[in-house]
Amino acid sequence: CIRDRINYVTSDSMPVMYTLEGHDEATMSDTLKDTIQKANIDIQSLNLLTMDSVPDDADILFIFAPAKDISEDEASKIISYLENGGKAMIFSDYTGEKMENFDAVLENYGVSRVDGLVFEGDAQHYAAQMPYYLVPTVNSTDITSDVASSGYYILMPYAQGIRKSDDVRDTVNIESLLTTSDSAYSKTDLNSGSLEKEDGDVDGPFDLGVSITETVDDDKETHIIYYSTSNLLQSQINQMVSGGNEKLVMASLSSLVDTED
Repeated sequence: CIRDRINYVTSDSMPVMYTLEGHDEATMSDTLKDTIQKANIDIQSLNLLTMDSVPDDADILFIFAPAKDISEDEASKIISYLENGGKAMIFSDYTGEKMENFDAVLENYGVSRVDGLVFEGDAQHYAAQMPYYLVPTVNSTDITSDVASSGYYILMPYAQGIRKSDDVRDTVNIESLLTTSDSAYSKTDLNSGSLEKEDGDVDGPFDLGVSITETVDDDKETHIIYYSTSNLLQSQINQMVSGGNEKLVMASLSSLVDTED
Protein backbone atom coordinates (compact mmCIF):
# COMPACT_ATOMS: atom_id res chain seq x y z
CA CYS A 1 0.00 0.00 0.00
CA ILE A 2 0.99 3.66 -0.39
CA ARG A 3 1.53 4.12 3.35
CA ASP A 4 4.05 1.25 3.34
CA ARG A 5 5.92 2.82 0.46
CA ILE A 6 6.03 6.25 2.17
CA ASN A 7 7.28 4.64 5.38
CA TYR A 8 9.87 2.71 3.45
CA VAL A 9 11.21 5.86 1.81
CA THR A 10 11.05 8.18 4.84
CA SER A 11 12.17 5.92 7.67
CA ASP A 12 15.63 7.15 8.74
CA SER A 13 16.56 4.49 11.22
CA MET A 14 15.36 1.27 9.65
CA PRO A 15 16.19 -1.81 11.72
CA VAL A 16 18.98 -3.84 10.13
CA MET A 17 18.65 -7.58 9.61
CA TYR A 18 21.91 -9.40 8.92
CA THR A 19 21.56 -12.68 7.04
CA LEU A 20 24.31 -15.20 7.72
CA GLU A 21 26.05 -16.47 4.58
CA GLY A 22 28.75 -18.93 3.57
CA HIS A 23 27.16 -22.28 4.53
CA ASP A 24 24.97 -23.03 1.52
CA GLU A 25 21.97 -21.42 3.20
CA ALA A 26 18.48 -21.56 1.73
CA THR A 27 17.57 -18.69 -0.63
CA MET A 28 15.01 -16.11 0.37
CA SER A 29 12.36 -15.62 -2.32
CA ASP A 30 12.08 -12.18 -3.96
CA THR A 31 8.50 -11.95 -2.69
CA LEU A 32 9.56 -12.48 0.91
CA LYS A 33 12.51 -10.11 0.56
CA ASP A 34 10.14 -7.47 -0.79
CA THR A 35 7.66 -8.02 2.07
CA ILE A 36 10.43 -7.68 4.66
CA GLN A 37 11.77 -4.50 3.06
CA LYS A 38 8.27 -3.02 2.92
CA ALA A 39 8.07 -3.65 6.67
CA ASN A 40 10.96 -1.16 6.97
CA ILE A 41 13.68 -3.73 7.62
CA ASP A 42 17.03 -3.24 5.89
CA ILE A 43 18.54 -6.59 4.79
CA GLN A 44 22.34 -6.93 4.80
CA SER A 45 24.47 -10.03 4.31
CA LEU A 46 26.93 -11.18 6.97
CA ASN A 47 30.13 -13.19 6.60
CA LEU A 48 31.17 -14.11 10.15
CA LEU A 49 34.41 -15.69 8.93
CA THR A 50 35.79 -12.24 8.14
CA MET A 51 34.08 -10.24 10.92
CA ASP A 52 35.23 -10.18 14.54
CA SER A 53 31.64 -10.21 15.75
CA VAL A 54 28.04 -9.66 14.72
CA PRO A 55 27.97 -5.91 13.83
CA ASP A 56 26.88 -3.47 16.54
CA ASP A 57 24.08 -2.11 14.36
CA ALA A 58 22.45 -5.54 13.99
CA ASP A 59 18.84 -5.42 15.16
CA ILE A 60 18.29 -9.03 14.16
CA LEU A 61 20.37 -11.96 12.94
CA PHE A 62 18.70 -14.16 10.30
CA ILE A 63 20.05 -17.72 9.96
CA PHE A 64 18.31 -19.42 7.06
CA ALA A 65 18.83 -23.17 7.15
CA PRO A 66 22.55 -23.67 6.52
CA ALA A 67 23.20 -26.93 4.65
CA LYS A 68 26.77 -27.07 5.99
CA ASP A 69 27.81 -26.54 9.59
CA ILE A 70 29.02 -23.18 10.82
CA SER A 71 32.48 -23.11 12.39
CA GLU A 72 33.08 -23.24 16.13
CA ASP A 73 34.36 -19.66 15.92
CA GLU A 74 31.18 -18.49 14.17
CA ALA A 75 29.01 -20.30 16.72
CA SER A 76 30.81 -18.53 19.54
CA LYS A 77 30.34 -15.11 17.85
CA ILE A 78 26.62 -15.83 17.43
CA ILE A 79 26.28 -16.94 21.07
CA SER A 80 28.17 -13.80 22.25
CA TYR A 81 25.77 -11.63 20.25
CA LEU A 82 22.73 -13.43 21.67
CA GLU A 83 24.02 -13.40 25.24
CA ASN A 84 24.28 -9.62 24.99
CA GLY A 85 20.55 -9.30 24.34
CA GLY A 86 20.63 -10.09 20.62
CA LYS A 87 17.62 -11.08 18.51
CA ALA A 88 17.62 -13.91 15.98
CA MET A 89 15.30 -15.73 13.62
CA ILE A 90 16.64 -19.20 12.90
CA PHE A 91 15.51 -21.88 10.45
CA SER A 92 16.96 -25.34 10.03
CA ASP A 93 16.53 -28.13 7.51
CA TYR A 94 17.25 -31.82 7.75
CA THR A 95 20.57 -32.37 5.94
CA GLY A 96 21.88 -35.76 7.08
CA GLU A 97 25.14 -33.87 7.90
CA LYS A 98 26.55 -33.42 11.37
CA MET A 99 25.81 -29.82 12.44
CA GLU A 100 27.47 -29.77 15.85
CA ASN A 101 28.29 -26.05 15.98
CA PHE A 102 24.91 -24.95 14.62
CA ASP A 103 23.23 -27.27 17.15
CA ALA A 104 25.41 -25.85 19.95
CA VAL A 105 23.82 -22.41 19.38
CA LEU A 106 20.34 -23.93 19.78
CA GLU A 107 21.38 -26.07 22.75
CA ASN A 108 22.72 -22.98 24.53
CA TYR A 109 19.06 -21.87 24.59
CA GLY A 110 17.54 -25.18 25.63
CA VAL A 111 16.35 -26.70 22.35
CA SER A 112 17.62 -29.47 20.09
CA ARG A 113 16.64 -31.08 16.80
CA VAL A 114 15.14 -34.57 16.93
CA ASP A 115 16.86 -37.07 14.63
CA GLY A 116 15.00 -37.68 11.35
CA LEU A 117 11.93 -36.03 9.82
CA VAL A 118 8.50 -35.66 11.41
CA PHE A 119 5.56 -37.63 10.00
CA GLU A 120 1.99 -37.14 11.21
CA GLY A 121 -0.16 -40.07 12.28
CA ASP A 122 -3.25 -37.84 12.43
CA ALA A 123 -4.81 -37.10 9.02
CA GLN A 124 -6.16 -33.77 10.36
CA HIS A 125 -2.57 -32.63 10.73
CA TYR A 126 -1.15 -33.17 7.27
CA ALA A 127 -1.92 -31.96 3.75
CA ALA A 128 -1.94 -33.29 0.19
CA GLN A 129 -2.13 -36.89 1.44
CA MET A 130 1.54 -36.62 2.45
CA PRO A 131 2.14 -37.25 6.18
CA TYR A 132 5.34 -35.18 6.06
CA TYR A 133 3.42 -32.07 4.82
CA LEU A 134 2.67 -31.06 8.39
CA VAL A 135 -0.26 -28.83 9.42
CA PRO A 136 0.65 -28.03 13.02
CA THR A 137 -1.54 -26.68 15.80
CA VAL A 138 -0.94 -22.92 16.07
CA ASN A 139 -0.71 -22.23 19.79
CA SER A 140 -2.20 -19.02 21.11
CA THR A 141 0.71 -16.71 21.97
CA ASP A 142 1.41 -12.99 21.52
CA ILE A 143 3.28 -13.81 18.31
CA THR A 144 0.72 -16.15 16.75
CA SER A 145 -2.54 -14.63 17.99
CA ASP A 146 -3.37 -12.83 14.71
CA VAL A 147 -2.63 -15.92 12.64
CA ALA A 148 -4.66 -18.17 14.95
CA SER A 149 -7.64 -15.82 15.30
CA SER A 150 -7.81 -15.24 11.53
CA GLY A 151 -8.15 -18.98 10.99
CA TYR A 152 -5.01 -19.35 8.86
CA TYR A 153 -3.36 -22.75 8.55
CA ILE A 154 0.41 -23.22 8.60
CA LEU A 155 2.07 -25.76 6.29
CA MET A 156 5.49 -27.19 7.15
CA PRO A 157 6.85 -29.83 4.76
CA TYR A 158 9.92 -31.85 5.75
CA ALA A 159 10.23 -30.45 9.28
CA GLN A 160 12.26 -31.83 12.16
CA GLY A 161 10.97 -32.10 15.70
CA ILE A 162 12.17 -29.58 18.27
CA ARG A 163 12.80 -30.89 21.78
CA LYS A 164 13.07 -28.73 24.88
CA SER A 165 15.88 -29.53 27.29
CA ASP A 166 15.17 -30.09 30.98
CA ASP A 167 18.48 -28.70 32.16
CA VAL A 168 18.62 -25.26 30.56
CA ARG A 169 19.20 -22.16 32.73
CA ASP A 170 16.19 -21.03 34.79
CA THR A 171 16.37 -17.63 33.10
CA VAL A 172 15.52 -19.12 29.69
CA ASN A 173 11.84 -19.23 28.77
CA ILE A 174 10.76 -21.41 25.82
CA GLU A 175 7.27 -20.93 24.40
CA SER A 176 5.75 -23.39 21.90
CA LEU A 177 4.42 -21.66 18.78
CA LEU A 178 3.63 -24.66 16.55
CA THR A 179 3.05 -28.23 17.73
CA THR A 180 2.29 -31.57 16.08
CA SER A 181 -0.48 -33.90 17.19
CA ASP A 182 0.26 -36.59 19.78
CA SER A 183 0.30 -39.13 16.92
CA ALA A 184 3.37 -37.62 15.23
CA TYR A 185 6.63 -39.52 15.06
CA SER A 186 10.10 -38.75 13.75
CA LYS A 187 11.26 -41.21 11.12
CA THR A 188 14.96 -41.86 11.67
CA ASP A 189 15.55 -44.19 8.70
CA LEU A 190 14.54 -42.16 5.66
CA ASN A 191 15.57 -45.00 3.32
CA SER A 192 13.16 -47.50 4.85
CA GLY A 193 10.55 -47.12 2.09
CA SER A 194 7.70 -47.14 4.63
CA LEU A 195 5.68 -44.13 5.72
CA GLU A 196 4.39 -46.03 8.77
CA LYS A 197 5.91 -45.79 12.23
CA GLU A 198 8.68 -48.36 12.69
CA ASP A 199 11.07 -49.52 15.41
CA GLY A 200 13.65 -46.84 16.09
CA ASP A 201 11.32 -43.95 15.18
CA VAL A 202 10.92 -41.30 17.87
CA ASP A 203 7.50 -40.72 19.46
CA GLY A 204 5.99 -37.20 19.37
CA PRO A 205 4.43 -34.83 20.01
CA PHE A 206 7.03 -32.28 18.88
CA ASP A 207 7.31 -28.53 18.64
CA LEU A 208 7.96 -27.23 15.11
CA GLY A 209 8.36 -23.58 16.10
CA VAL A 210 9.43 -21.97 19.39
CA SER A 211 10.01 -18.52 20.83
CA ILE A 212 12.90 -18.34 23.31
CA THR A 213 13.54 -15.37 25.59
CA GLU A 214 16.10 -14.68 28.30
CA THR A 215 16.40 -11.50 30.34
CA VAL A 216 20.07 -10.52 30.32
CA ASP A 217 19.90 -7.46 32.56
CA ASP A 218 17.37 -4.76 33.39
CA ASP A 219 17.09 -3.37 29.89
CA LYS A 220 18.17 -6.26 27.65
CA GLU A 221 16.36 -9.37 26.55
CA THR A 222 17.62 -12.06 24.20
CA HIS A 223 14.88 -13.26 21.84
CA ILE A 224 15.14 -16.13 19.36
CA ILE A 225 12.40 -17.49 17.13
CA TYR A 226 13.24 -20.88 15.67
CA TYR A 227 11.38 -22.90 13.01
CA SER A 228 12.53 -26.38 12.01
CA THR A 229 12.09 -26.15 8.22
CA SER A 230 12.89 -23.45 5.67
CA ASN A 231 10.14 -24.89 3.42
CA LEU A 232 7.79 -22.74 5.48
CA LEU A 233 8.99 -19.83 3.31
CA GLN A 234 8.64 -21.38 -0.15
CA SER A 235 6.20 -19.35 -2.26
CA GLN A 236 4.18 -22.35 -3.46
CA ILE A 237 3.88 -23.75 0.07
CA ASN A 238 2.75 -20.34 1.35
CA GLN A 239 0.13 -20.16 -1.43
CA MET A 240 -1.31 -23.54 -0.38
CA VAL A 241 -2.32 -21.94 2.95
CA SER A 242 -3.45 -18.59 1.45
CA GLY A 243 -0.44 -16.71 2.81
CA GLY A 244 -0.64 -18.10 6.36
CA ASN A 245 3.05 -18.99 6.46
CA GLU A 246 4.19 -15.52 5.42
CA LYS A 247 1.79 -13.96 7.93
CA LEU A 248 3.36 -16.08 10.68
CA VAL A 249 6.92 -15.20 9.65
CA MET A 250 6.16 -11.48 9.47
CA ALA A 251 4.45 -11.59 12.88
CA SER A 252 7.56 -13.33 14.19
CA LEU A 253 9.85 -10.67 12.72
CA SER A 254 7.66 -7.91 14.16
CA SER A 255 8.02 -9.42 17.63
CA LEU A 256 11.83 -9.38 17.26
CA VAL A 257 12.24 -5.86 15.83
CA ASP A 258 10.06 -2.79 15.82
CA THR A 259 8.73 -2.62 12.25
CA GLU A 260 6.54 0.40 12.99
CA ASP A 261 7.49 3.97 12.13
